[in-house]
Amino acid sequence: MAKFKRSSKPPQAKHQSHKTGSQFDKRSRLDSHNPDRQKTTHAKFPLVATIADKVSQLASLLDARSGFRLSIIMAGMMLADDRRVAAAWFASAGVQDDWDCFYDCLIAVGQRAQSLSLSLTTMLLMKFAPGADGHLIIAADDSPTARYGKHVEGAGVHHNPTPGPAGSDWLYGHNWVVLALLVQHPLRGVITFPLFSMLNGGWAAYFCTDAEVSVRDILETIADSWVIEEFFHDTKEVWGAGQQQVRNVWPNIGCWHLNMRMYTLVEMCSWESSQEELSDRSNRPWDNPDRRPSHADKRRSISHKMLQNQFNVVQPDTPERQQLQSLIDHLIRLAA
Repeated sequence: MAKFKRSSKPPQAKHQSHKTGSQFDKRSRLDSHNPDRQKTTHAKFPLVATIADKVSQLASLLDARSGFRLSIIMAGMMLADDRRVAAAWFASAGVQDDWDCFYDCLIAVGQRAQSLSLSLTTMLLMKFAPGADGHLIIAADDSPTARYGKHVEGAGVHHNPTPGPAGSDWLYGHNWVVLALLVQHPLRGVITFPLFSMLNGGWAAYFCTDAEVSVRDILETIADSWVIEEFFHDTKEVWGAGQQQVRNVWPNIGCWHLNMRMYTLVEMCSWESSQEELSDRSNRPWDNPDRRPSHADKRRSISHKMLQNQFNVVQPDTPERQQLQSLIDHLIRLAA
């Protein structure tokens, strides 16, 4: 029996031609005015504290007619669970009849990705400026996200870095090249802050602008760059990057960049937080209380504050307030 020999060349994606119009065409809905259409002006559970201020700065770079929706979408991303498609973001944020406008906001985010990245990079440099004698460490790497279905713009066949026991050597989807800032935390090791990402562009693996740096320092820096793989894992597992079922190229870019933004903002806003604040493991006595907080722990901590803030507003001032607060806190820990 002849053995099957795997080819080193990637298979070609087979796209069927469009035969009918899109089933998601909204022009027919816009032809007739709906006076009962409810508009979404704020998230059901808004962002709080520092992360709300950072998102507002990013939203100011978008058109004012749609920019306010950015904080609503990102609040929904913080609370969405299970399969994190774009519709799950909108449902968690409490989006109403104007849900189609929020898809338009995803397009705007994709088209203004470079401006948003520049603004976020400025925030990071203001926070982590190394000084005149310091230096910055920038890492670049790529990671694919698998997609399914026909007519996904910008998608192609790419090498699968984690095929698994029954997986294929190739996958269909998008390949994202990410530029990230690496910063050493005094207690938690090197933290990745993704800055910008593009589809299938050229990139340089390693380079140094200082000719005086020793070979040892360069090799140690390269060893630290593994943390960008940690970012790829967390942005897919914690934020569900690649699960958003959008098909056009701009909303695809917008969704990927929003997942990156949330990762960066959560890490930035959790930088000064204590171990106890980020990872309360009092209800898990089997867990190691000294274990480094994961990115999921940091996201969960901010989610708890968002939910607690809204419940505190509506709680009545009664003698049972403290008991009710304890019960609410317990339910929030179970839900988020």
